[in-house]
Amino acid sequence: MDILMIVLRLIHIVAGVFWVGAAFMVVSFILPTANAAGPAGAQFMQQLLQRNFTRTVIIAGAWNVLAGALMYWRVSGGLQVGWITSPFGLTITLGALSALTALIYAGAVTAPAGAQIGRLGAEIQAGGKPPTPEQMQQIGGLQAKLAQAARVNSALLGIAIIAMAIARYV
Repeated sequence: MDILMIVLRLIHIVAGVFWVGAAFMVVSFILPTANAAGPAGAQFMQQLLQRNFTRTVIIAGAWNVLAGALMYWRVSGGLQVGWITSPFGLTITLGALSALTALIYAGAVTAPAGAQIGRLGAEIQAGGKPPTPEQMQQIGGLQAKLAQAARVNSALLGIAIIAMAIARYV
């Protein structure tokens, strides 16, 4: 029994389920509902982002990628070319690279846009007045950026899931 691999696999699966579930939930339900709700939806998104939603999802993604990388190292025999170029290895590599790209993209695009929305929301709340047209325009642009980033991340994570699910059978 390989306890380290069991622990890594549990971390990889639990963190991955949270990460991918959050990404798909945002794209499929949260963003469309927030957009349909108008100003109330914008307030909801501000509250969600101020409660460290983005950071929490990125941390889950980081745990997933770290556990996956450690398992990849062990299973590949220390990055043996023969394993990596096998059908199984290539499929796992595709999934791993898709997940890693999603994590980097989330850190580079999603996190800064979410932080900006959070700061803007705090600024609006501190002012005690409704948002100005300029603030609403900024929020709208940032929400559009977040929506696009969520779609990109969901697609990348979808590729990762498919690759991980079929790797054993290729």
